[in-house]
Amino acid sequence: MPKASRRKLLPVLMKYFSQLWMLFLRLWKLFSQPWKLFRRLLIQPIIVKCSISDEVLHSIVECFPR
Repeated sequence: MPKASRRKLLPVLMKYFSQLWMLFLRLWKLFSQPWKLFRRLLIQPIIVKCSISDEVLHSIVECFPR
C-alpha cells in the first residue's frame, strides 16, 4: 500500500472508529440503566434465595447422620 493513500485512510478510519465508539457508548448508557434495574429486581433476590437454600440444605444435611 502506498504511503499517500495510507495517510488519507487514517483520518477516515479514525473518524469511523470515533463514530462507532460514540454509538457504542450511547447504546451502553441506554442498556446499562435497565440492566441495573433488572439486576436489582431479579438477580439479587435469586442470589439471596440461593444462599438461603444453601444454608437450609447444609442444616438438613447436618441433621441426618452420615
